[in-house]
Amino acid sequence: MSNINTSFQNISPSDYGNSKSNAGKTSLTKFAEDFDDFLTLLITQLQNQDPTAPMDSKQFTDQIVQFTSVEQSINTNQKLDKLIEVTSLSQTSNLLSIVGKQVEFEGGNINISDKNNTADIKFTANTEDENIFIRIITQGGKLVKTDMLGKNNLTNGENIYQWDGKDNNGNKLNNGNYKVEFTKINKSGNVEKIPTVVSGVASGANLMGAEQLILVNGMEIPFKNIRFVKDV
Repeated sequence: MSNINTSFQNISPSDYGNSKSNAGKTSLTKFAEDFDDFLTLLITQLQNQDPTAPMDSKQFTDQIVQFTSVEQSINTNQKLDKLIEVTSLSQTSNLLSIVGKQVEFEGGNINISDKNNTADIKFTANTEDENIFIRIITQGGKLVKTDMLGKNNLTNGENIYQWDGKDNNGNKLNNGNYKVEFTKINKSGNVEKIPTVVSGVASGANLMGAEQLILVNGMEIPFKNIRFVKDV
């Protein structure tokens, strides 16, 4: 009797698609069906082989090993998907727990409103800094406020600059978002930007995009930029 072909060539996890959601169940179902077909053909061939010239067991042994490897890969991918899902839920929970609390975040975006008509902006200086230059700009790019802090007005480490929401002429500016920049002249004589930290109360969270955002003073702040949280 002629041999029955039991060869399932190029078996790999990609043959069964990805393992996310329902696709993982479909992958395992297809895998089980293919493996059953393979075993059926293998048993039939073993039952009908020529006793005087038995078939080489190496080929079907290698194929069984391949099937086992594929099954392990699919199961591993499903476990990774579950781990990612749990991690995502944990991050969302952490994000929502910040809402209603006072937060400090890195970045030069500040907001002026009737409720918050001043802004405390933190920056770092050291005793070698001669002067710190401050620029406040509208979202449209208009310069509305400039200031300079001399060496005698700086402390070594964290400093706070309080802006009263007014321009250089003492006029109260419109409510809205502004950008603040701190710079200094370094030892080489070049202008160097100084990182800034702003505070506010988190009023909401945006979970829809690829990056999780916290709503603070009408601004969306990346969660990764939050560096300090405390109760109001």
